[in-house]
Amino acid sequence: MNNKPKIIITGSGSLVAHSLIPRLLKSSFALFVLGRHRRYVNEANITFLPVDLDRKAERLAVVKLLATETEPFVFIHLAPIWLLPDFLQELLAAGVLLSRLVAFSSTSRLVKLHSQEIEERKLAACLAAGEDDVTTLCADKIPWTIFRPTLIYDGRRDKNIAFIRSFIRRFGFFPVAGPATGLRQPVHADDLAAAVMAVLDNQQTYNNIYNLGGGETLTYRQMVSRIFQGLGKQERIISLPPVLFLSLVRLARLCRPRLGVSPAMVQRMNEDLSFDFRTAVRDFAYQPRRFQC
Repeated sequence: MNNKPKIIITGSGSLVAHSLIPRLLKSSFALFVLGRHRRYVNEANITFLPVDLDRKAERLAVVKLLATETEPFVFIHLAPIWLLPDFLQELLAAGVLLSRLVAFSSTSRLVKLHSQEIEERKLAACLAAGEDDVTTLCADKIPWTIFRPTLIYDGRRDKNIAFIRSFIRRFGFFPVAGPATGLRQPVHADDLAAAVMAVLDNQQTYNNIYNLGGGETLTYRQMVSRIFQGLGKQERIISLPPVLFLSLVRLARLCRPRLGVSPAMVQRMNEDLSFDFRTAVRDFAYQPRRFQC
């Protein structure tokens, strides 16, 4: 972009934000960063606006401030997409000018649609409703792009690869259900940040949804094996009969409801969760890295 617009970013604490914000600053964008916890308060070219997008009063206070700006914003939404429609509607109603929207959803919309667990089905429904509402609100007004990443990791703060790494460090082994042959495409957060940069002014990506996986497709067991290798530890993967593993998880959750592992997660160890992202390669030269743990 020749005359760089100001950029609104929600979800300042997300994995993608951690990589994206430095990229945007390096490209000399001025940022309005929104989040629940104060970050980047002393950074040049960043205006931090504290807001919980679940709270209407806080949203409206931010909307009022943004409405004083006379030039259009690019809006990058990294928070959960179901939080976007109300906020977007309030921004438009207040006359905030938006020239572009890039938002993140998740392939969980597709993966968890028919999950055996009600909470996962609710998540898929929220993702679907968020996507549908956003595209309706933007229709004929704001060019939009929605990303649906697969399993996001950065190896340090994520809830997926970092969990496996932590378990291996603590116990020296990792249990899987049966052969654990379900396919995975772990995608690095920095590659998603690069994808955002690539689509900002790319008209080919306007009004499209892209599934974004990583540059390598692995079975769940291979993924765990690579994590052992990355830690420099001898591989100790214990394959449990799926029925036994499910029973152990259900029992453990009676004692620790927030265990972090659910029966549905165990079942998916043998389900393929890989997606075709050739349209992203075609439209904006998406080139994610191979799995690095």
